Amino acid sequence: MIFSKLKKITIIFSLILSLVAFSVVKAAGTDSHGSYNFGRDSGLRATSQSAGYSQALAQLTPLGAAANIIKIILAFLGIIFLGLTIYGGMAWMLAAGNEQELTKAKKIITGAITGLIIVLIAYALTYAIVTFFYSRNMSLSP
Repeated sequence: MIFSKLKKITIIFSLILSLVAFSVVKAAGTDSHGSYNFGRDSGLRATSQSAGYSQALAQLTPLGAAANIIKIILAFLGIIFLGLTIYGGMAWMLAAGNEQELTKAKKIITGAITGLIIVLIAYALTYAIVTFFYSRNMSLSP
């Protein structure tokens, strides 16, 4: 009973902490009152343009668009993996010798690792196929 209260307190504390951290980061990035704007003040954009990199969407090829979509999906899946691993680890620590809770935590962690392995294999296959077609100058569209 005390562990269920501890779980609730931990989840609420984590949620409040993440909201506070988000608001601090958001407040630091605002452009009002002369605060530092990384995109404008760092010179990174001018450096990338002088190096020949462009952020124009009009120049984006279908292969580049597919690569960007895959990167976004993999980043999202990485966040999910991290969240499941942390949740499973917390469940394991809070199991306190309860075999059912410990088994549940082990299943969560094992499932997260299995999912990560499947995603990495899928990424490797996708990368190999796209590289093959790109090196052969074949079109991916019909």
